Amino acid sequence: MKTPKGSTDQNAYIVDLYFNRTAETKVDSSHLTSTREQFLQQKDLMMEKKQSRLNLEPDLKRKLLAPKLITFNDIEHIASGSVPYNSVEDMEFERVCFARWRLQRCLKTLNDWDHWIDYIAMHHARRSYNARRRDPNMAVVKIKINEQSDQFFKRLFLRVYAQGELGLEGGKLNLKELAEWLTESGYETKPATVRSAKRLKLAVGVIPVTTQSIKLLRLIMTKFPQFKYESMFNPDSLEELRSSMHYAN
Repeated sequence: MKTPKGSTDQNAYIVDLYFNRTAETKVDSSHLTSTREQFLQQKDLMMEKKQSRLNLEPDLKRKLLAPKLITFNDIEHIASGSVPYNSVEDMEFERVCFARWRLQRCLKTLNDWDHWIDYIAMHHARRSYNARRRDPNMAVVKIKINEQSDQFFKRLFLRVYAQGELGLEGGKLNLKELAEWLTESGYETKPATVRSAKRLKLAVGVIPVTTQSIKLLRLIMTKFPQFKYESMFNPDSLEELRSSMHYAN
């Protein structure tokens, strides 16, 4: 990465670039024509103009710990320690997920961190579910682009409710009333979405335990205390789920 021409303080430029970067930030990566291109394409030696997407994010070769917020030059930014991954497979999986995630966000704030944790928790839960899926009657689970765990949970909960499963037989709200209640509670839902959920396959054991999924679960339990929710969640996270719900009570 090169500093712009005329830059008198290269360190200040890099610091400003780091703290104020966005997922769309690009930098000049112009370079001289390579020897290979000169030989194969009969090109002259010249400056090849090029812009590249900036990447100042962690490489995730170690697992990041929960960060703290620091202030430098009146600008806030998160700082995090790291530990080794449990396995090479986990490291490679999270690095691939992070490469996709950082196309739209940077890891700068606590809100960014929460978004990343929600994102990776969903993909871990999906991977675990698909590894266990043997019954052809079980749904193939796909995560929509930019879908967060509460939206994912709501989507699968609608199937359970519409089909009267997991203690929700004969629910006290009809499908239209359910859509209205969820929308009023901050989870926009169309009646047509609830109706179509009646025809879709159920998917259990796939919801990750995150701040957002627990928030929606607590809301659901205020209206449907008979809901047998545990089987919907990733079985690897049941202790965390029980702890979160016990704390809520």
